[in-house]
Amino acid sequence: MVSFAFANKKLDISSVKADVSYASSIKYLVDTSGQLSILQVSSEAYNADFKHYSKNFNIQNNQALWGRLTITNSDSKSVTSVVMISDWIGGDIVNIYLQKDDEQDFDVLKTGYLRSIKEKTISEDCSRSYFKLKLNSKETKQVYFRLQNLTGFQPRIILSFESKDNFKARVQNRDLLQGLFQGVLLLLIAFSIIAYYFVKEKSLLFYSLHIFLIGLFFLNFHGFFQSHLFTESPFISHFFWIIALGGGTVAYIHFLVGITIPKSDNNWIKWVKTYSLIKIALLIGTLIGIILDFSLYSYGINIFLALTPFEFLIVVIYIIASVSVKNKANLFFIIGAFLLYAGTTATYLKYELSSRLYADSTFIQIGVCLEIILFSIGIAYRFNQLEKKRVFENENLITRLREEEEAQVRINEGLERKVKERTKTLESQQLKIVEQNNELKKQQKELETQKNQLALQNQIIEQQNSQLLLTSENLESLVKSRTEELSKANRALIRHIHQLQDFAYITAHNLRGPIASLMGLINIFNKNDLNDSFNQKVLEEIEVSTLKLNDVVKDLNEILQIKKGNNLKIENISIEEIVKLVLRDLYYQVKQYNVKVDISIKDAKWINGIRSYVNSIFAIIIENAIKYRSKKRSLEIKVESTFFTSNEILVTIEDNGMGIDLSKYRDKIFGLYQRFHIHVEGKGMGLYLAKTQIEALGGRIDIESDVEKGTTFYLYFPF
Repeated sequence: MVSFAFANKKLDISSVKADVSYASSIKYLVDTSGQLSILQVSSEAYNADFKHYSKNFNIQNNQALWGRLTITNSDSKSVTSVVMISDWIGGDIVNIYLQKDDEQDFDVLKTGYLRSIKEKTISEDCSRSYFKLKLNSKETKQVYFRLQNLTGFQPRIILSFESKDNFKARVQNRDLLQGLFQGVLLLLIAFSIIAYYFVKEKSLLFYSLHIFLIGLFFLNFHGFFQSHLFTESPFISHFFWIIALGGGTVAYIHFLVGITIPKSDNNWIKWVKTYSLIKIALLIGTLIGIILDFSLYSYGINIFLALTPFEFLIVVIYIIASVSVKNKANLFFIIGAFLLYAGTTATYLKYELSSRLYADSTFIQIGVCLEIILFSIGIAYRFNQLEKKRVFENENLITRLREEEEAQVRINEGLERKVKERTKTLESQQLKIVEQNNELKKQQKELETQKNQLALQNQIIEQQNSQLLLTSENLESLVKSRTEELSKANRALIRHIHQLQDFAYITAHNLRGPIASLMGLINIFNKNDLNDSFNQKVLEEIEVSTLKLNDVVKDLNEILQIKKGNNLKIENISIEEIVKLVLRDLYYQVKQYNVKVDISIKDAKWINGIRSYVNSIFAIIIENAIKYRSKKRSLEIKVESTFFTSNEILVTIEDNGMGIDLSKYRDKIFGLYQRFHIHVEGKGMGLYLAKTQIEALGGRIDIESDVEKGTTFYLYFPF
């Protein structure tokens, strides 16, 4: 149960004043665990733990600060106000809890410097923690807020009230002034870059960088990065504070020293370069540390703030040193530097010592504008000095050139006299040289004629040599080609002879049995008594032997058709499609024995061949895998394909069936009518047909097998 008695006094929203902090109306509770909920802190158990407001908080990164106050509206009308809880220091994640009519239920509003735009209840000003509060006439609400600090800064509680119209007008005025301010900075950056293009003064580039980082600082200061650029990741804008604070002073000091100290003063220049390298290294190290641990952010800011007095001392020493350089332009830079630091100091004192609520940047921006104006005047004055110096140096140069020109005229007159005398001598020598040249030309013509004759003869010889070399190469190539063709033909003829020998042997062997049976049956047939009952049994056996003989003839005829099948159509065949067609034909066996088939077709997806042959080869091997499956495990078949060589495709069909002992049967495995497992019906003709068909396609087949482990067939198709 929540009671309004928890708060010492009520804050009347109808009588609050703008730009006044009412933080003293808050009681606070430090949640050291960081885990307390609103229902816990709003209960009576935690009532005594709330203390009066104090500016001296010590909140760690994993802790939270709870605040509680009671707000009422004594006016006869409803009042809507924009409430600011804290500024950007320490107000990273803020939740506002507004009590509903049910005292155990709360409306939750989200705000905070590190909240995204979508989460915030008020997004027009992202530099502080705001929420909107509306109270009806005579209404009182208990308000809790939970503030969590992620950057290491201690929170700065404000609690101020502002009407919606005043808030909107203030934000619009701020946006207008900042827009004008940023526009002026962009014009000055453009002016500096253009000036650098003409005068090639490097310090102007540092001046442009200094102005750019100033603009970056104030865009971040007023929350424009969070509201327009990093809307979903506002913590990124924190890095620009470090960059602006760390890099701005480096560019600033480089500009001041470069524009005012003579380049001959190497001590100052070396010292500034050394300090800049140290500062940049510190900046990079700080950024890396913050990326690794965001809670180190406050330490990073404090490091660069601590360096500010030291850098101010550098500027003071520089000013004292530059006064000794008699250059009126330096006066503008000296005054501009003092105005910038004066504006910065005034802004800091106003923020820390005054009763105003907002971190007003007016003084520092005025200081920046005055500094930029004086710096621009100083730069213009410096350019005017450089122009006068250039004109003076040009006049001196012209005078020296005139004096040198007169001396050159006198030298030229003396040289002309010597040239005339020398010319006469050269003319007489030239006549002799002309005569010698004519003689040399005659000799040269004779040599050229001889040279042309030799070149023509060499050309004829080279043409003859080229023709002989070409003829020799053609003969070698032709001989090599014919030799290869003959070797292939011989190998094919030998293989064909072996096949014919095997076929003749198989034919004789397989026909001998049925024919011998027929002859024996004919001999025992009772020709004298055709009605003999024994003759009926003989006829039945003759029929059986005849059918066997017919089967043998059919098998041999099929083999002959395969070996002779040159006119069958060669087509492009999908490996995966052929496998699926075979599995469809064997559907009932696959389903009955729960066969698992894994088809892994990679880059090699097509083969060229006769469709009926390819279908028969795959059907024989897959059906054999099902026939000779192991009774100890479920049958698994794996089909893969890949490019074996540049002109061969390898298809692998692997099973985990019974396997076969190849140490005994390797020579017979692809023979005709060879059977190695008698528990399954068959003629022993399948693998012979598969081998015959794949060889008819120009391919080859191989096998690997282990007993009770499985069998793998390797099918090599020409590509």
